[in-house]
Amino acid sequence: MSFDDKLINEINEKILLSDFIGRKVTISKRGREFVGLCPFHNEKTPSFTINDDKNFYHCFGCGAHGNVINFLMNDQNLEFREAIRYLCTELGLDFNQYSKNTSNYPSQEINIIKNILNLTKTFFVNNLLK
Repeated sequence: MSFDDKLINEINEKILLSDFIGRKVTISKRGREFVGLCPFHNEKTPSFTINDDKNFYHCFGCGAHGNVINFLMNDQNLEFREAIRYLCTELGLDFNQYSKNTSNYPSQEINIIKNILNLTKTFFVNNLLK
């Protein structure tokens, strides 16, 4: 399943990156950016920067780079879809409203196909155990 680009844009617009990352990382403002110790590797001097204007983080130590979705995926070891769902929940967005059905079949046909596959699976599991 893929997602509408509007969802990605809305997530990036509604979440202030420094606030989100600041929940996990102790950061301090330095000019237009925030700096802190990188959560992805051990370090003693801050090399992790967050730029809210450009909406990205970057670590000069390990090379970690990305937006709020990438941070969540790396920090909590989530797949892209799980990270999107988590952020939608946090923002109060309807996850299903933004998902795109990538198949050319109408949703009614997809439901019929799913039912057939479930019946087939049940049939084979029952016969396999006999």
